[in-house]
Amino acid sequence: MQKRTDIKNVAHAILASEMFHLNDVLTDIFGKNGIIILSGISSGKNVDQIIESLSPNVRKKSDKIRGS
Repeated sequence: MQKRTDIKNVAHAILASEMFHLNDVLTDIFGKNGIIILSGISSGKNVDQIIESLSPNVRKKSDKIRGS
């Protein structure tokens, strides 16, 4: 379990170093919407394409996602 936590912390650190502060928007970046965002980033989608695929309650925070 600790190894999993360590890996998640590394992922958070990498994203934060690249100015993706998703923890300001999501409670779990490895949840459904987090995976959609991470997949979108890794596949080269633009922010608008990623936001369109998120759940409505997360789309409400699109200004924070764009500012991340």
